[in-house]
Amino acid sequence: MKEIVKIDAVSLAKVIGLITGGIYLLIGIIINLIVLIFGLGSITGLDFLGFGSGIIATVLVSIIVGFIAFIIGLLAGIVYNFIAGYFGGIIVLFEDRTIVEERLREARAAKFALKAEKKRMQDEKKRISMEEKKKKQALKLEKDKDNMNIPTP
Repeated sequence: MKEIVKIDAVSLAKVIGLITGGIYLLIGIIINLIVLIFGLGSITGLDFLGFGSGIIATVLVSIIVGFIAFIIGLLAGIVYNFIAGYFGGIIVLFEDRTIVEERLREARAAKFALKAEKKRMQDEKKRISMEEKKKKQALKLEKDKDNMNIPTP
């Protein structure tokens, strides 16, 4: 197991800022396209002037949102490093994929073997039960034969 004891706050902030700003930009452009095509302006014709100003506003707001997310990511990294320094960081367990796949194969093989053993035990139980029934029937037949051969006085 490995422990994340420190995070580069600036790189965390960059990633969070770019992801948040990028997602906001993508969603904003999609919404602007939907409004351009299906909005009230489509009744009289496509409103490219409104679409252009909507795109400009979306880009500017996505930059502002990305910057705010950058600041939040920077603070989150600093706070994480402070807390990890005193109480310990996040513990992560890395495992080689081949080992996991091998364990899964072993588990499936064990499950198959267990099913086969269970079936063998059930068959053995049935066989023993049938043998006991045959013995009981044979004893009953012998007893019946003995009872039939009783001489009457």
